[in-house]
Amino acid sequence: MEMQNERERKVQQLKDIYHEHQPLVFNGDQQWDQSKETLCSACDRLLSGETYSCKDCEDYHIHKKCGEAPLELHHHPFHSQHASHVLQSSSGSWYICRLCRKDGKGISYECDSCFFSLDINCALLPLVENSQILKHDAHPHPLFFIQNHTDELKTYDCEGCNTSLVDSIYVCADCRFFLHKKCAELPTEINLPCHRDHAHPLILDFDCKYCFCKFCQAEHWGYFYRCSHCNIDIHMNCAWPDPVIEDKIHHEHPFNLFWRQDPFICNACGIEGNYASYICFICHLQVHPKCTSLPRIIKITRHNHPIFHNYFVQTKEFEKQDCQICFEEVKTRHGSYYCLKHDFNYIVHVNCATEDDDWYYIIDPENQDEAGENSEVIESSITRIVEENECGVAVKIKHFSHEHCLMLGDKINGDDDKYCDGCVLSISDLFYYCSECDFLLHKTCAELPMKRSHFWHQHLDTLKSEGIFKCDACSHQCSGFAYNCDECEFSACLKCANISDTVMYPGHKHLLFLDPKYEGKCTACGVEFDYAYRCTKKCNYALHWKCIILPHATPHKFDEHFLKLSYRDENDDPEQCFCDICEEKRDPNLWFYHCSICDASAHPECVLGEYPSIKIGSKYTYKDHPHSLTFVRKIYECPECDECGEPCQDLSLECAPCNYIVHWKCISPID
Repeated sequence: MEMQNERERKVQQLKDIYHEHQPLVFNGDQQWDQSKETLCSACDRLLSGETYSCKDCEDYHIHKKCGEAPLELHHHPFHSQHASHVLQSSSGSWYICRLCRKDGKGISYECDSCFFSLDINCALLPLVENSQILKHDAHPHPLFFIQNHTDELKTYDCEGCNTSLVDSIYVCADCRFFLHKKCAELPTEINLPCHRDHAHPLILDFDCKYCFCKFCQAEHWGYFYRCSHCNIDIHMNCAWPDPVIEDKIHHEHPFNLFWRQDPFICNACGIEGNYASYICFICHLQVHPKCTSLPRIIKITRHNHPIFHNYFVQTKEFEKQDCQICFEEVKTRHGSYYCLKHDFNYIVHVNCATEDDDWYYIIDPENQDEAGENSEVIESSITRIVEENECGVAVKIKHFSHEHCLMLGDKINGDDDKYCDGCVLSISDLFYYCSECDFLLHKTCAELPMKRSHFWHQHLDTLKSEGIFKCDACSHQCSGFAYNCDECEFSACLKCANISDTVMYPGHKHLLFLDPKYEGKCTACGVEFDYAYRCTKKCNYALHWKCIILPHATPHKFDEHFLKLSYRDENDDPEQCFCDICEEKRDPNLWFYHCSICDASAHPECVLGEYPSIKIGSKYTYKDHPHSLTFVRKIYECPECDECGEPCQDLSLECAPCNYIVHWKCISPID
């Protein structure tokens, strides 16, 4: 009789709180297809184990524990100031759980007296008795102990070690403060063999949130053991290192821990270390703790082949070799990465190769013959060659970006300036054109592969032609082709996609290399910035990204000739240097565009305008106008914008049949 009453109570609970259709069917320990990601209608978590389902509603399922949760909780430890928390449905309104801070519309426990809410999973976490409440020096409020929580809090990190919450933890419901049990129980004082100068122990510091660890030579977030007298900081995770590391994937012999306070040079990376190292007695190597796990073979995005780690590289006597990333000297008697296919001529520092996880990946030594070089078939953006000449050159093609056939040409008819629909630079040399419309492509742009890699990340990017977009490299709004990475949500215009990590630039006699750590002025524009191409020979020469992609020659309405990019004015008197477009002064030491025939000069920004990568004459569909609009730049007359009423002196969109014109900046959907 008592069991019958309990069953009836549960059925009534399911009806009153969860779902109007009855009865809900008990499924037992059903195996749910995790690939479909079916969620519990009560707690909004993935379904697993025993569940209830509605036989009338295909998408209504709840966990057994959710359906049979107590209707009321009394004096819950996370909110003990009020007596009762009632289980109830949110009825479509949102609530925010005070513990995990997640919002939801499902079932929650609500305080009778205030707006305190706990989602059903957090409310039913396995809390230990009040005797396990901890008062810890790291936090001003009491901490509650949760024994072996499941996945409710896995998205948060421990305040002590900054790793994901696993196993047993302490929590503060008021502050969202979480601490692993093992981190809460750390000793507050320790002595280490690397710290013998005086009798003071290392003290656990709870306030040293982000510091440089002298043991692992890396910055960490979390608790540190510190000696203020010696200026030693050791992250709590490094205070008890493994005495022996055996990992044949990275090194064939064991590494043994060696505490020391004197500096040493790491044989794996060539960088100075201190306080602790690992030694291979067989190979006579001494390395940083972090260097015991250096991968043997990696592929970096800046090089086409796999590169191999070695503890020393034998080269010709007295031959100096520079790292091909930072172009500083590589000490070959210490560790580095090198390319076998370039006869050791391609070599890089260990730290340069592995500094950014996005710029390299590890290759399994057992599969090194298959990995590294891109083995995928390169798909051309030319979908069909319709006709070839006697030399085998395609003179008529079908291209993925255009509906009509394209013909090969070498001369533009008429006096109008023409621009490529791919890179949006002026047409020169060989090009393909459409005889039915004003579509043009440089021959080089037409022959681009549909997929290619770029040095800024590991993925293959796909060539696309999808209207106006914002280039994530130069930040320009563009109308041409883009190389897109869907995984990174990154798009690059062709001008940026064609730049490599090293550049031989016409305005300088030495090779330039990309230095993400550079801080200083751009030689071209004089602006301070922190990301540059700079000279490999240590000249005081650096270019930031927007200047290195400037076109070397371009037309402009104020001059009938092409303007050439010039790097320094021979007339270095600032009082004599003016821009012939804006009529303001120019700095003779900064780059400018110049026509030697007309002796006219102008600022680059005055010549190119605010939107240098949108092709004049290209089409655009605007939702608030019934016809297709054309990009224009008015020269002699500037009608008023139909949106803001100001003269259309910059890039605009026009519908000639409707006598409609509007600034691009007034309707652009791109920030």
